[in-house]
Amino acid sequence: MAQKDINLWVDSEAPCFVLLQTRARIGKDIIYYFDVILIPDVVYKLNSLTTLFLRFNRIRIVDEAINNLTNLAMFSLRENKIKELPKGVGNLVNLVTFDISHNHLEHLPEEIGNCVMLNSLDLQHNELLDIPSSIGNLRSLTRLGLRYNSLTKVPKSLENCVNMDEFNVEGNNISSLPEGLLSSLTQLSTITLSRNVFQSYPSGGPSQFCSAYSINLEQNQINKIPYGIFSRAQYLTKLNMKDNQLTSLPLDIGTWLNMVELNLGTNQLSKIPEDIQDLQKLEVLTLSNNLLRKLPAKIGNLKKLRVLDLEENKLENLPQEIGKFFLLICVI
Repeated sequence: MAQKDINLWVDSEAPCFVLLQTRARIGKDIIYYFDVILIPDVVYKLNSLTTLFLRFNRIRIVDEAINNLTNLAMFSLRENKIKELPKGVGNLVNLVTFDISHNHLEHLPEEIGNCVMLNSLDLQHNELLDIPSSIGNLRSLTRLGLRYNSLTKVPKSLENCVNMDEFNVEGNNISSLPEGLLSSLTQLSTITLSRNVFQSYPSGGPSQFCSAYSINLEQNQINKIPYGIFSRAQYLTKLNMKDNQLTSLPLDIGTWLNMVELNLGTNQLSKIPEDIQDLQKLEVLTLSNNLLRKLPAKIGNLKKLRVLDLEENKLENLPQEIGKFFLLICVI
């Protein structure tokens, strides 16, 4: 018969770290696994605590008494069953890293904006319907995880979080961003807007992509890439427009000079511009699941191309110039 007892590991001299887990004793073997349902009251009294990991449990409620843990710097509630956070979380003014991903949150308390020391806030894989405008108070944020929620919009106040180097809202229900939001976040190197309901590029013009290395708009409903939208994107090397509704490419495609990976698969393209030849750094070109009947002969000038994906088109033949792809290792 297995014996179970909850173990609270605390450094008796300096209670800076707590790890909760259940220990199951089966015969001579001891198996450790997380199985905590309730945060013990004693934890809320450890006001010198700086690190608290309660990951991979079945916790449903965080008590208002959490406001006593004002010295917490690292706090993880990842993969529990929490539906809401108490207002007392706003008292955690020394919090630097907060991970409450993979729970069931629908809202955040406005008081989260009091945690101004936060550098990383992971909210991905919840059920969030909105984000409070107080999020804009978190000016030290470099990482904000919002992937896979139920958001239809993000607050304009996010433009205050100017230290963020990644903007990722993949897997939500967002159709637009606040005017000029991405332009305000001048440190962004990665922008991921995939699996939403965008029908057009975010408003803000070319300035919103000045520092971007990678842009992912896969699986939206976008029917055109605006002319000149990447005219200031001097660092852009990866663009993913897979699974949209593109019928043509912009006339200035030949100016995307630093592009290394270009994914245009699963659209409605019937023609590739001759200027594709100017993308001399291009290594991966995905054109699968389109309506292409032929390729431009000058595509053979892409000397660095390694992967060319052409499956499920209407191609009748390939240009002889394709033989110039000396580095090509894969044609699909």
